[in-house]
This record gives sequence, C-alpha cells and structure tokens, in this order.
Amino acid sequence: MTRFWNLPVLRLISTDRCRVAAPWFTWTRGRDDGSRLRRRANALERKKLGATNPLEQIPAACLYLAISLPRIFWALQRWGRSLRAADRVPYHRQFVDLCFCAWRAGLRPQVYYFLGLHRRPRTASWVHVIDPSELHHLQRDASPADLNALEDKLRFTERATQCGIRAVPILAVWNNGREITGVDPSALNRDLFAKRSLTYSSAGIFGLRYNSATGKHRDEASAKSGFLSDLLSSDYQGTTLIVQPWLKNHPDLNGFSVSALCNYRIVSGRHPDGRVEILLAALRFPLESRLTCAEPDTTLCAAVNLITGRLHAAESKHPGLGRLARHPVTGQAIEDFPVPRWTEMVAEVTAAHAHWAEFPFIGWDVSDTADGLYFLEGSCLWGGFLAQMSGSRPLGLTPFAAIYQANLARRGASIT
Repeated sequence: MTRFWNLPVLRLISTDRCRVAAPWFTWTRGRDDGSRLRRRANALERKKLGATNPLEQIPAACLYLAISLPRIFWALQRWGRSLRAADRVPYHRQFVDLCFCAWRAGLRPQVYYFLGLHRRPRTASWVHVIDPSELHHLQRDASPADLNALEDKLRFTERATQCGIRAVPILAVWNNGREITGVDPSALNRDLFAKRSLTYSSAGIFGLRYNSATGKHRDEASAKSGFLSDLLSSDYQGTTLIVQPWLKNHPDLNGFSVSALCNYRIVSGRHPDGRVEILLAALRFPLESRLTCAEPDTTLCAAVNLITGRLHAAESKHPGLGRLARHPVTGQAIEDFPVPRWTEMVAEVTAAHAHWAEFPFIGWDVSDTADGLYFLEGSCLWGGFLAQMSGSRPLGLTPFAAIYQANLARRGASIT
C-alpha cells in the first residue's frame, strides 16, 4: 500500500491532504502572510518528494477533490457527535465547514476539530491557519541542519547549564540499559522522572516513586516495583534515558494538577539582528493524569494573553470537551487566571534564545515549580495544534511570517 501511494500523481495526495497549490485554494494566490507561508511549505514538501512537474500536479489536484470526500464523512462520524454535544454545532454546518476546509482552505478535517475552527469566522480567520503538517516543513527549513543541538534533551541541558540557564538537572544517564554517569546512588533516592534523550510529545516518559523503607522505586505507569538499576535496564535497551528529579508544581498551580508537572509552552522568534519576540504561549495541564500533562488527545491547553499575562479558557484536541472556563475535575478557575511570574518567564525565555541563536524559532517548555522556574526543554519542532488553538492567533497573523522571511533573506531566499 505504501508503494501504491508513492506512485506519480498519487504521492501528491492522500485522503485528507493535497500537496498541490490547487487554483481553488484560497492561499494559492493570496498576498497575506498566511498564504505566502503555505505556498512556501507546499513548495518545500513537493521538492522533498521530487514532485515538481506541473503535469503531475494538475491531475493530483483534481483527483483530491473526489477522494477527500470519504475522509470528510469519516471525520464527521468520528468527531461530529462530540462537537454537536459540546458546542451544539449541527451536522449540516460541520459538513459545510469540512468541505470548505478541504476544498477551499486546503486543511485536513482534524484541523477543523482540533483547533475549534467553528468558533472563528470562516473567511476572516481560517485562511491564516497553517496546517501543522505544513508547519514542520517551514520549521525544518528555517532551522540549521543539526536539529539535535536543541532536540536532544541531554545536549540541551548541557548547553543550558553551561550558559547559566536554570534547566532541570540530569541526575543520571542510562545508555543501552547501563548507567554511564557514575552518579552517587544516594542522589537517586527520591522521586524521579525518566525519559528518552530523543523523543517527541512526551512519548516514553515515566515517573518513579521512591520508597525509603525498601530502597526501591515504583514505576507509576506499569506499577512495577524494583531497584532503579533493574527498572532502567530491563526494558530500555537501544536507547538513552535521562533521569531527573520529579519536580512539584508551585502552590499557585496546584489547582491545575497536584501530581503531574504543568508547563508553559512559550514560542520565541529571533530576528537576524538578535531581537527576540514572544509569538505565543500556553499553559499545558492534564485532565486526569497524575504523571504528565501530555495526555493523548486530551491535554488541556490555555493560551496566555501576551499583553495581560492572563489565561484564556482551556481547550483540547478532543472536541467533546469544549471550552473550559474551569477545570472539570478540580474546579480551578482557568479563564482570566493571572499567570504568576509571567514577566519573569518572558525575560528568561528572551535571554535564553540568545544561546541558541542559530535557531530562528524555539518552543520552550518552562515549569513554575515549588523550587522556582525551570526550563524543561526546547524544540524547533513545536506543535502547530497547540500554537493555534482559538485562544491564540493563527500563525499567519503573528510575527512568525516576518521573522521567517527575515531569516530567509539572510540566506538569499524569500517567500513568494
């Protein structure tokens, strides 16, 4: 089946995406920043596929009109009922919106549901949304070849420490099931958090609760107990694990989660002259998890108003949750919640970007803990869904385009 979709013409389409700037898409000839960005992303993807021949693109665009319809019905069946129950959006309106997404905006059906586009004016706002699958092409295009200088959590923490940035300390490193750092064992006699050095979206993380009476740790995910060396060596061959202290939220955030560490995703953009702007920010916190704020499809995100430093109502990829003014489990007020230490966070993120000047855009994960502010990690491949949930502006309406263009111009390229 993979070989089938790699055939000429077919490789430019899928059931939910068209990799061609079809003439009926609103962004194909638009002169706004969002349209320019999407044309650039489209050209980058086609170049990567080696599909730049117009004779291949024209039939692909036409074929997409037909094969996208089953995907629209599939999306309506999967998420339509939840959206109808949560926000009372009737099926017929969802169907019309999904057709506009597919055939005019060139957006996948899940973008409509995950970003809550039904809450936004269709023509005034949707054209500025960047599909997250396209955003990754722009992010890689703007970033240096060595993404792991930022994406590798071990290298990130080492550079942060050298630069005086307060990152969560690494207590031990395990490679291929063996501890390689020679750490004092007593330093590990506490609650710990372990994750792969290279991972995305908190995949593969696990928490380890320490029992001082037995000297053993308990894996909160698997409920397996044992000595740390046994837990980390048995199931993690072929990977590098970093072990860090399990930090606690600042008391100001306990209403969002007592056990799982919340974090702020703050995206900064750096102009070629060194000036840094904050493009967007959001608080991420769990619905129910006691381990991580990154729950599959249900992570709650509340955008931060960059001017007032207050939260918008929370949202999730799951359309059935709707917009939440209060946490549905704890009752914590979310909408209009004043972010503690917001000014300090902005200052620290702005200063930190200077130490990764080779990256024009960085998504920082910062936690406000009982021990102060800590950087968890940074990424040049920050997610496009969280970035554009309705509390935030679509990326086409942020300084992202201007900063991207300025950095391209330094390389002698431009957005057309």
